[in-house]
Amino acid sequence: MPVSQAGRPEHTVLELVHALAAAQVTLVSPPGQSSCVAASRFRMGKLDISLPALGVPTFGVNYGRAMGLERTIHGRRVSGRGAAGHLSILPPDAETRWVFDATGDVALVFLNRELFDQAVEAAVDRDPTLVEVVPRFVIRDLVLERIAHRLLKAIAEPTAGRLLTEQIAHDLASHLILAHSNVEQPRGSERTHAMAPGKLKRAQEFVVANLGC
Repeated sequence: MPVSQAGRPEHTVLELVHALAAAQVTLVSPPGQSSCVAASRFRMGKLDISLPALGVPTFGVNYGRAMGLERTIHGRRVSGRGAAGHLSILPPDAETRWVFDATGDVALVFLNRELFDQAVEAAVDRDPTLVEVVPRFVIRDLVLERIAHRLLKAIAEPTAGRLLTEQIAHDLASHLILAHSNVEQPRGSERTHAMAPGKLKRAQEFVVANLGC
């Protein structure tokens, strides 16, 4: 069953974050884009930003200078320093507060939740309501960095076409399930082999076949 176009939640959330951050936007996914993933690059206009539960898998990458930041979830606060390329994954179902020591240049990527849930069902045969994207704070993940770069390039060069952004959505869903979810990883195995190759292939084929969003 194709992912529904109704509401385009990833685009709605993107606009909400722009408003709350008083964003000075330099790149953004076109409003009419229907590829199950949306992104923007912007400079924050605020240093203290409170976000509601976004409802969609989201990650942000620092595209500027190193800056200090602080994140609060469920009353628990952590702080760190993020250089260019450092990223954080936002929990879809929890409010967060972010405090920065400088207005940073960041990119945010939002994945359609329905697509992610369908990928979970195909990959691990589990009720998607039991599978959570795990919040991360100031980490390096070269796969997610490349996904952000590819998506921003596709936005800047629209002739790349919808097929490219569909492939990016497919790659993002697969990687989040494999590397950043609460799906149990087999002991003694490398993270990159945590999902059986056959299951991963079927999940990828399923997502590609159902990217009619």
